[in-house]
Amino acid sequence: MDKQKIKESINLVKFILKNKKYQWIFWITVFLTFGALYFFMVATTAGYSLKIFIMMNGLWFAYISILSFMFIAWFFGIFVVLMVFKISSICKSYNGGGILGIIGAIAAAFGAGCPMCGAFIFGLIGMPLALMSFPYHGLELRIASVFLLLISDYLMTRGLISCKVIFKREGDK
Repeated sequence: MDKQKIKESINLVKFILKNKKYQWIFWITVFLTFGALYFFMVATTAGYSLKIFIMMNGLWFAYISILSFMFIAWFFGIFVVLMVFKISSICKSYNGGGILGIIGAIAAAFGAGCPMCGAFIFGLIGMPLALMSFPYHGLELRIASVFLLLISDYLMTRGLISCKVIFKREGDK
């Protein structure tokens, strides 16, 4: 990854998000994703209370959890917009970005939860206290999810650029 390719990828995302349709898709995805992750975090806490979650896990753990959910929601929103754009464009090449994004989203869902009370998704498969077995109580899954989604977004933009999806940059004629 060189700086020029990263700039091209960022410019493509900016170009796509200038379209109102993709802006709506992005913001709806971000809010729904953050809401779902927040729900999974407090789902097993008494009264779905953030205050109790903070008392049980500490302020810094709660702060880092919510901040990681914001990043996950943001990058997942970009992922969904890129998928919709890719499907609606002529480009049909496959570059692996889609699979990494899905794995990242699944990791985020499993990482969301209260280590003391039990994780909602792990609870569905019979292991509600699985986050306690991780050294950082599931923060590893959230950080891995952020990186997987970021890499997925990068690979998808590179795939769109390599398919020669034409977009006009400002200043181009």
